[in-house]
Amino acid sequence: MIKISIGDKSVFAELFEKQSPLSTQVFKSALPLTTKLRSHSNWSGRCSTFDLPGAGELTALESAVCSLYPGYLALRPDQGVIEIGYDAAELRSELGREYGSLIGRLIGDSVDEFLAYLDAMHYTEGDQILTITQED
Repeated sequence: MIKISIGDKSVFAELFEKQSPLSTQVFKSALPLTTKLRSHSNWSGRCSTFDLPGAGELTALESAVCSLYPGYLALRPDQGVIEIGYDAAELRSELGREYGSLIGRLIGDSVDEFLAYLDAMHYTEGDQILTITQED
């Protein structure tokens, strides 16, 4: 399990290690991570993105998805980012529909509040500092 925090707001996430073992390993190897969370994806719609060191090492997708639902995380090796859906989104670029590896989902009582903050963040605070830690 991992903990994702923006300021005083935190949520936990479970990783899909059986479905996406290589992708989740690259993600976990970058932890602890402090990075800029971009408040809104330019192409994919209602999701936030952050850079993931080492993501470009992956050469294949696992559990490939193009749709990203609220509370789910997808790794985009081609872009070197992870996207967190806060409403319905589709992985896209200037070339059109793209795919990523589904690597996890937010869990716990504070998920709805956290997703609402991500949605509002786009209009109010803009980009924020994101901290992710391993919480096993």
